[in-house]
Amino acid sequence: MWPLERTDPGRIGPYRLLARLGEGGMGTVFLAEGGRGERVALKSIRHGYADEPGFRARFAREIETASMVRAEGIAQVVDSEPGEGGQRPWVATEFVPGLSVQRLVATQGPLPARSAGALAAGLARALRAVHAAGLVHRDVKPSNILLTVEGPRLIDFGVARLVDVSTDGGLTRTGASVGSPGYMSPEQVLGRSLSAASDIFGLGGVLVFATTGELPFPVEDTGNHHALMFAVVQRDPDLGRVPAELRDTVAACLAKDPAERPDASALAERLGAYADGSAEGAGPPGGDPWLPARALAEVARISGRAIAQGEWRREGEGGGAGASGDGGRSAGAFGGDDHAAGASGGDGDARRAGAGPVGRARPPAPAAPSPPPSAGGLAQAPTVTAASASAPRVPPRPPAPGPPPGRGPAGRSTAPRPSRPHYVRREPIPSAPRRFAVPPGAADGRAGQPSSPWGAHQAALRSPEGLAVVLYWLYGFYIVFKCVAVVVHLGFAEEIDAWAQADFALWTDVDRLVADASTLSTVEALVGLAVGVPTLCWFWRVRSNAEVFAPGGHRYPPGMAVGSWFIPVAGWIIPGKVTFDIWDASIPSRERARPGQRQPGHGLLAVWWTFTVVCGVALCVLFLLPGVLEGAAERENGVIDFDRMLTATRWGAFLNLLCIPGAALFIAVVSRLTDLQVRRAADRRA
Repeated sequence: MWPLERTDPGRIGPYRLLARLGEGGMGTVFLAEGGRGERVALKSIRHGYADEPGFRARFAREIETASMVRAEGIAQVVDSEPGEGGQRPWVATEFVPGLSVQRLVATQGPLPARSAGALAAGLARALRAVHAAGLVHRDVKPSNILLTVEGPRLIDFGVARLVDVSTDGGLTRTGASVGSPGYMSPEQVLGRSLSAASDIFGLGGVLVFATTGELPFPVEDTGNHHALMFAVVQRDPDLGRVPAELRDTVAACLAKDPAERPDASALAERLGAYADGSAEGAGPPGGDPWLPARALAEVARISGRAIAQGEWRREGEGGGAGASGDGGRSAGAFGGDDHAAGASGGDGDARRAGAGPVGRARPPAPAAPSPPPSAGGLAQAPTVTAASASAPRVPPRPPAPGPPPGRGPAGRSTAPRPSRPHYVRREPIPSAPRRFAVPPGAADGRAGQPSSPWGAHQAALRSPEGLAVVLYWLYGFYIVFKCVAVVVHLGFAEEIDAWAQADFALWTDVDRLVADASTLSTVEALVGLAVGVPTLCWFWRVRSNAEVFAPGGHRYPPGMAVGSWFIPVAGWIIPGKVTFDIWDASIPSRERARPGQRQPGHGLLAVWWTFTVVCGVALCVLFLLPGVLEGAAERENGVIDFDRMLTATRWGAFLNLLCIPGAALFIAVVSRLTDLQVRRAADRRA
């Protein structure tokens, strides 16, 4: 949950917007309040989807169908508007203040068997209601499951069908597909007809993640969607760390053949012991809460603050004063893969296949000390109250050093996995700008450090702001140097013109002028080196960040992207294409153009790259000028070609002048692209 943007409306339909809950590919999710004070999660659909032919009719049909499904474990659809008359469609669902499975496991470690069994039982009951209505959820994954004090809630139901793969293998008119590669069923990956068994497969994947913190089909590069989908279709799931009492159930859910998977009713019956507390190790019915005490305290804390959340806008904007407390992972039926729980149809950067416990978590604030979770998951406690969230905060203990990791079969590390300490996260103050901060894990002893998207969980992301500031100064100095070079060349031209009029010049004066031109060329090379090295470092960084924003969406790998600057001729083509790719990957989701339209900023990039190529040619010519001047004075014959020397110096003044707007455009592009990456990284906060 974070503040409303300046461009966000104050109201949508009968609901007053309070804060943002998340953002995905289909639209933005808001926390909103109705006329009677009820809280809802309201999703406003993007124009790019709403303008598709037939979308509004499908929207009304699917939302009407979803609203008929009533079950305890599903966030209910309460209101909607198909957007007739050109208005933007929206749908409001029951607001579920809770913590997603993705975030809980990422911050506190895997769940114990009892909690995982209760989670599976609740999901099975919810899916039983969905399937009884003849529907399929299509996107069962950890970030689409919220944990509340009463039990798990399945979210993002109803809109999932709007972005769907058709049964004949082609894409629907929305041009997108539902599903996260790490949790999609084999038939979904292969584009075959989907059935209720596809949701059961996703449930099995959720149980693997909940009990181990890993994907059910692990791969080395969790950002590679193709590798994840290949593993789902061709490999067996890794169930070695799944608790023995749940292993058979999970294996049945993850069967490759849909016919071999249990249906939701059979699964709910099989897991009924966990639902009523009679499973082995669960204690007497009603004796223990269904979640570990520390996890339940976190859920209660988030729920209390989310319910008390008032209107939250940036400082200086209209609207009520915002509460400075965090909403944590509070989300309604549609959070966001990018930002809050369960985005429907997230962008490429948001759909990282739910890459294990990596997530995109905000760095934690210190919390009350507690023993680290054991290898079996989180410790159980008999009771818990919401007031426990007010415990004194102390920094978490760093993990104890262990022996160096070894390698076991198949190249897997045999080192013990460090336990994840529990902590309570703190949101940044709403009025504070979203800037880059110290990554989690790089502790410097300062409590309350603002959270940063460039965290230890996303080591590939690094802030380009520092290098950008260096480049501002260097390019500013380069512009000053070019102004001096223009004046110097004009001075050369004036002196040569005087010689030409007198048709006479001393050889000592000619040699001095040639030497001065050579010195200026040497200084030009040194200044260019001083500017070029930081520019390449900045370029490497933004290219690496772009790979995280849009994995696999680039024409050239990072090494080739930087090395292409040094390839003759290709250096005036490939880096430009790379920059366009970086730019497109760095644009925040809400600022992207509609499908088929040119992305904002492409005009600036086109002008900048044109000047970059022209300046590259100009610099090559400038390095030849000292030789031209020296060749115009033929000592052997005692002849000096004054006209040739005069033309060379005037061209030198013009070419140096031409480089000035090129440097200014470099400053503009560095500034815009750095700002885009700052905001895109801030949008990835969880």
